[in-house]
Amino acid sequence: CLTLRLADEYSSNAQARRQLPSPELVPPLTDNSYHHFVLATDNVLAASVVVASAVRASSKPEKIVFHVITDKKTYAAMHSWFALHPLPPSIIEVKGVHQFDWLTKDNVPVLEAMETHIEIR
Repeated sequence: CLTLRLADEYSSNAQARRQLPSPELVPPLTDNSYHHFVLATDNVLAASVVVASAVRASSKPEKIVFHVITDKKTYAAMHSWFALHPLPPSIIEVKGVHQFDWLTKDNVPVLEAMETHIEIR
């Protein structure tokens, strides 16, 4: 399974854990002169295809920033994939939903509804 192999790579390979994006590319993460795309998924392969396709099809790939958001379970694998397979000159940030401190049941009511639904099942 690709996700398990990438998670293992994250735990054993420093390159797979390197900061995304690299420190010199952090300022564009909030620069409105770039084109920002948010991709929320737990599917590493699909995310990779979407990002690669957009970068290759773009007339200005150096102005593209991807914000890839995934769940806690898939975070290590997703981070590993994009750390080991960068798509320069685009900028890719990978975050897990667990890394957003504002993402709580108080701020996002659907989280409470989902938790309640799981408890009922």
